[in-house]
Amino acid sequence: MLRCAKVPDYENSAKLFTFTAEGSKPAKKRRALAMDGMLADDFAIREGDTHPMTLCAKIVLELRKHELAPDFNHAVARVFTDKAFLARYREIVTRPMDLGTVMGKLHDGLYQTAHECRVEVQQIWKNCRIFNGAEHNLVKNADALSVVFESRFRELVSAPGHNGMSEWKQDKLWVGHKVQVYDAQQKVFLPGEISELADEGKGAYKITLDPPAGGVREVQLPDVDVFVCDDWSGVAEPLGAWSGLESDKSGSRGKRERHAPVSAYQTDEFRPAGTPRVRKDSHHEEDEESGQLSE
Repeated sequence: MLRCAKVPDYENSAKLFTFTAEGSKPAKKRRALAMDGMLADDFAIREGDTHPMTLCAKIVLELRKHELAPDFNHAVARVFTDKAFLARYREIVTRPMDLGTVMGKLHDGLYQTAHECRVEVQQIWKNCRIFNGAEHNLVKNADALSVVFESRFRELVSAPGHNGMSEWKQDKLWVGHKVQVYDAQQKVFLPGEISELADEGKGAYKITLDPPAGGVREVQLPDVDVFVCDDWSGVAEPLGAWSGLESDKSGSRGKRERHAPVSAYQTDEFRPAGTPRVRKDSHHEEDEESGQLSE
């Protein structure tokens, strides 16, 4: 029987998962699992490579080595084995995500845009808040890591590269395109539509947000906090193919072919109903029993 209903408090991030549960791995083994995964990152970031996907890999690698990161480096199902606990977690968290999975998907070329990677990192912090409640210590750590990630993302990844575009042309052709706009207060992307080119000289566009948020925002585009999520082919040029990351020294992951970013329907979250997904993440589906990634 689990001794506590939620992931427990602890004095600091180095003493993670010190409580015990029937059927769970001993605390020392769980710690070794988390720390080993964090320290095993050994991907080569090419000097001078400024492709947005490379920059995302750089940020995630930095984040995985942060002192607060061990709790977020692996899927919950890899750390805990108690079936009752995992069943409860899966009832509450419908889109599990962790930094190790994000890093693996980056390595395997499963993200089409830097924005898609950003959304999945944000999902980690969202899951933590949903499961543990706003006042939990883990949520405070998640919020701190979120600040680090968002700061580094804005510092390194520029627009319109985050959208998979090589350039942005100020044009009325953008009017009518579906977008997602980041709301820093709610820490979520809100759906909307570019409704007007307000000032072509300044690149100012008006974006009408969908209900229930509603309202109109004037934003200068391109902006890393605005993602064009429908088909923009013919309006902008896509980035070239990403050369990817060098394999880790252990050789445990083969290098997959990389593809040039595509312009439409990057993720299920942003994909309009009835439209096909660009690429299925078949290489990283989570096994229901083990929680490990299947190749």
